[in-house]
Amino acid sequence: MVEIILAVYCLIGVFASIYFFLEIAALPFHLMFFLGFSSVAAMSIKHTLEKKAKFYNG
Repeated sequence: MVEIILAVYCLIGVFASIYFFLEIAALPFHLMFFLGFSSVAAMSIKHTLEKKAKFYNG
C-alpha cells in the first residue's frame, strides 16, 4: 500500500511545516496531498475488503 506510506509522509510534512513555521505557504499543498493519498488508500482498502467478503460469502 504505497498510498498509506505517502499519506503518512505528507502528514509528517504538515506537522513539520506547522511546528517549524518554515513553509507555511506549502501547508495547503501538503494537506491536499495528504487528503488525496489517504482517500485513495481508504477506498482501495474498502474495495479490497468488499471483494474478499463477496468471494467468501458466495
